[in-house]
Amino acid sequence: MGLPPERLSAFYFLLVFRGYFYNSTAYIKGNFSELFKAMIEEIKGNGSQVIFNTTVKKIITQKNCVKAVATDSHDEIRTKTVISNCNAIDTLTHLLEGERIRKEYLKILSPLEKSISAFQVYLGLSARQKV
Repeated sequence: MGLPPERLSAFYFLLVFRGYFYNSTAYIKGNFSELFKAMIEEIKGNGSQVIFNTTVKKIITQKNCVKAVATDSHDEIRTKTVISNCNAIDTLTHLLEGERIRKEYLKILSPLEKSISAFQVYLGLSARQKV
């Protein structure tokens, strides 16, 4: 689970072990990348865009709402929603535009100890199988 045994909580270990031991396992037909392909198709089908291999340098806001993201190639991509795959500290204190709001988040987040986190998702998908 990413930690040495002396730092691993027995509770978290047992949660994961219980799920593995008592529940039947499943796999995605083909390989795991099929899940991401289906998600991308659904996102695009809803009129949104998925961009890969692009580093966001700044989340641009206007009146406390996301307006766009600025990339390392100096592009500005307009958006109303950002899904960040980096940790909350980096997202909210480095990427988010606005010195005042970054300082507010830094006050909240800096006393927290970084740790391993885990979550479990129960996900039901309806996808058309391609033949």
